Amino acid sequence: TTSTGHAPAAASTCPHEAAELPPGASAFRGRLAPHALHLFDTATSGLLTGRSSSAIRPIDAALAELDGTTGYRRLGGNSVVATSIAASRTLAHAADLPLWQWIAEITGSTPRMPVPHFNVLNGGAHAANKLDFQEF
Repeated sequence: TTSTGHAPAAASTCPHEAAELPPGASAFRGRLAPHALHLFDTATSGLLTGRSSSAIRPIDAALAELDGTTGYRRLGGNSVVATSIAASRTLAHAADLPLWQWIAEITGSTPRMPVPHFNVLNGGAHAANKLDFQEF
């Protein structure tokens, strides 16, 4: 099974957030540059292929161990999140469950309807205005 995963990118970030690979990837419209993909593929080659696992935690732990830095400075937090999402989708498919149900089962939670979340006002570095605050 082949699965995909996507990770968000932000125009303004906190210094405590996971690193983005490459730095400034948002300049590529949220897509990783070819050299970043090559770096990630080279670093993770063989890490996940053929891995027998029905759980996401060992996969996430292997990615964290391979990165070996605080904040995913080597592999990039966006690359690791996208890989974890793709692996989760694959594991859900292997369990013959929709992703939401698989997540509910592995977390022991009860699924419920999502609660919408949205911003009323946007400001900060990514907004086309001069508001001092980020979001409201």
